[in-house]
Amino acid sequence: MQVQIANTSHIEALLALAIRTFVDTYAIYNTPENLQLYLDTNFTPETMAKELSEKGSTYLVGFEEDTMIAFAKIRTIDTILEDSEAAEIQRIYVDKSYHSKGLGSVIMKACIDFAKQQGFKKMGLGVWENNPKAIAFYTKWGFENVGVHTFVLGSEEQRDFILLKNI
Repeated sequence: MQVQIANTSHIEALLALAIRTFVDTYAIYNTPENLQLYLDTNFTPETMAKELSEKGSTYLVGFEEDTMIAFAKIRTIDTILEDSEAAEIQRIYVDKSYHSKGLGSVIMKACIDFAKQQGFKKMGLGVWENNPKAIAFYTKWGFENVGVHTFVLGSEEQRDFILLKNI
């Protein structure tokens, strides 16, 4: 998989992948109404364009040939982390048809490399407390639980663990 920084030419493919991977991951755990409300608020062409141009927001996208199959959103300012030495992974997903091929590790390494290049000493993220597969993946990468925060999906408040690691 080839990883690069996304730009506005990627909006359509990135938006489609973001919606598909989010629904694949969370549809069985949330009401259709809450899921749709979250998608309508957070995954629109306008929102994606704003996030791609926003200071402190970077999307990394992974391609196999010409198909976008993975992405991560990294925040370097205004993060959930109360640590100026830490960049935050706000989203990291691989298309489910490419799971179990080690591509999550490829995009994670790209995130860490990007943060290091920006001068950060730590990487953090929030992960839903009821997502054991993701928690196990992050733990394998050396992330440790340092707190919790509330994540609102639709009209429901959910609890995320805040994980952090030195890079």
